[in-house]
Amino acid sequence: SLAAPRVIGWFTDGSLAIVGSTSNSQRLVRLRSTGAVEPLLSESSRFHAAVSRRDKIAIAQGRTIRELGGGELATLPDRSRVVALAWVGDQVAWLRATGDALTLELAGSELWHGTSELVIDPLLAASGDKLMFSFRQRGETTIAVIDAAKQLTVIETTPAHVGAGSISNGALVVVRGTAREVIQLRDRFGNRTSLAHAPTSRGTLVAGWTT
Repeated sequence: SLAAPRVIGWFTDGSLAIVGSTSNSQRLVRLRSTGAVEPLLSESSRFHAAVSRRDKIAIAQGRTIRELGGGELATLPDRSRVVALAWVGDQVAWLRATGDALTLELAGSELWHGTSELVIDPLLAASGDKLMFSFRQRGETTIAVIDAAKQLTVIETTPAHVGAGSISNGALVVVRGTAREVIQLRDRFGNRTSLAHAPTSRGTLVAGWTT
């Protein structure tokens, strides 16, 4: 069994990609609807993972980003670490932290760079050829969208923390709250935000989308 399991994506057959930990390792497994579990990766150090729409898996560990079962995709600069990972079509995007600097890159090309306070599993999700991400400055979190032409659009600025999320058909579901305990759903036009669960309950993980 895995401690603190979380869904980081799903495959084209509907099976889930789940990351969790044991007493001495972090693991990535594939959970099928039958309940069968297929081990995909086991490492002694922490890693980030993301699944593409073509069932490719990207792994970020240390300063290296690679495709599981494939080759190396990128090597980060010294003292940098990946804090979020996502596929954009057949390319991989990542947020990397270097000290108090945060950089968003797509396939090694810089899209955005700025300062950010300490972030743990920030928002990074793809919608078509655009990326939605979050960063935190002066006690406030900014949710922004950027495209390949580096056109940045600020969606919202909030004192709440914003964590990992998922986008489907233009709608965003995201972990959000003073202690990342609330999951909110924003409509595809960005006009309305609502709770995805009862206000008396806690929301801590986003599993993904169903048809």
